[in-house]
Amino acid sequence: MTASSLQLLGILVACGGAAVALLARDPRLRYGAAAVALIAAPALVAGDVWHSTRLIDFRSHPAKLAAAIAVALLAVGGAAAVFRRFAWIFPVSVFAALPLRVPVQLGGHTSHLLIPLYMVIAGGLACFAYTALSERETRADGRRPNDPPAISLTDWPAGIWLYRVLAATLVLYAIQTIYTADVSNAIENASFFLVPFAVMLMLLGEVRWTRRMLGGVLIAVSAMGLLFAAVAFGEYAARDLILSRGNLLQSNQIHLYFRVNSLFYDPNVFGRYLALILVALGAYLAWSRGTWAQTAAAIASGILLVGLALSYSITGFAALIAG
Repeated sequence: MTASSLQLLGILVACGGAAVALLARDPRLRYGAAAVALIAAPALVAGDVWHSTRLIDFRSHPAKLAAAIAVALLAVGGAAAVFRRFAWIFPVSVFAALPLRVPVQLGGHTSHLLIPLYMVIAGGLACFAYTALSERETRADGRRPNDPPAISLTDWPAGIWLYRVLAATLVLYAIQTIYTADVSNAIENASFFLVPFAVMLMLLGEVRWTRRMLGGVLIAVSAMGLLFAAVAFGEYAARDLILSRGNLLQSNQIHLYFRVNSLFYDPNVFGRYLALILVALGAYLAWSRGTWAQTAAAIASGILLVGLALSYSITGFAALIAG
């Protein structure tokens, strides 16, 4: 066994909590398990790198660690208050924050983390959990008797099986840590991606989706796509990249064409992100009636398509065609 007992216990708690959150029908158990998973995930990462140089500042200055935790808790509390007051902001914020990575300097190392998305997920969980605990009259699924009909993944057999498969995958991934050759990588994958994304899916399944809310999500992701496309156009005009690890710059110097990556490190990731937005806009254009919004969607699609072309991403175009 390559993982220590504490590491194995931590990843089992984190992944197991996320799995229970996906499967539990009782809202209190569901949100409680999700909270355990979200607390265990960063604790697991911190324990894995605590003695490395990356956390030397926090080890030497406990006040900095306490301040960072306090700021995070305040941000989560503020987000939860906003989500409780304006329910539509949560799903819009989730999709808007999906591509945002924040560079974090720790002990001379720079890590690009999905901190905005983590804050949104934690704030959403706090909001949903508070609502479930404070409401006296709730059904087994956590909804109140007077709530309007909701569209949820769990309303369809396929959605239920999706949750079951994902929960089983989480548990299996945690068990496989016993014999993995790279325990740290397994911990990072589980803590930074698998666990928070599982909780995010569970929370999105709790949202009472309406046509107006879906429209808000489409507007948000389109705005983010246009922002990234504008950065890409600037890169192409200046023949320089804002973010690059060196290989892309060297490739651009060799080839006749110039690939842009906007605020992504990989132009293929940038291209696939634009492709997803283009598919969503295409669906809207196909089913909407002739209005000013349809014209705006068509113009946005054209701009994003140019951005996709400048990325020269084959996988991006493949994703667009498949969509």
